[in-house]
Amino acid sequence: MPPNSNSSVPTGTQVFTVISLVLGIMGLLGVFAGLAGLLFNNLMTGQIIENLPADDPSRILQEKMLAAQEGFLIPQIILQLMNLFVAGGLTLGAIMTLNRKPTGPGLLMKAFLAAIVFVLIRLALTTFMQIRMKPALSEAFAQSTGPEAEMIKNVTEASFIVGIVIGAVVAIAMAAYYFMAYRNFMSEPAQRYFATFK
Repeated sequence: MPPNSNSSVPTGTQVFTVISLVLGIMGLLGVFAGLAGLLFNNLMTGQIIENLPADDPSRILQEKMLAAQEGFLIPQIILQLMNLFVAGGLTLGAIMTLNRKPTGPGLLMKAFLAAIVFVLIRLALTTFMQIRMKPALSEAFAQSTGPEAEMIKNVTEASFIVGIVIGAVVAIAMAAYYFMAYRNFMSEPAQRYFATFK
């Protein structure tokens, strides 16, 4: 059987390549959505605050959270630029690999390693941001009384905990995926397949 026939493609390698292409495209879309969110978040939050009464618990909460987030604008922009680099590498590397370009697998493997670093940095930053906003929330709720404020406090604190846990689980799962993809590309069957690229 010729080495460049479709049947010689390792199934696992093909699956990792296709999934990485999808993740890369989703990552690129996420970059533009994330940058747009960063640019318009303050404007939208400001409009919401202006439409709420001065003593409204929601207004106090929004003001405190907005103040806590101000110092993270630059790190979040840097994070989005890192995401652009990683997602671009995944997309381009996957396309080149699917088209049997010799430099495709190497580029995709570098993107796998970069993606592991990226998801861990993103987890650390988002977790730190949430922890940083916790005192602001406590201060805001301390100035608010009544059943409505208590309900908002309980829901918000629960959502913070759930958000941190979900973020950690997703980050670990993504890092594990990229590590397995890298190991697969390093395997002997995959390397033999890549050697047929011209």
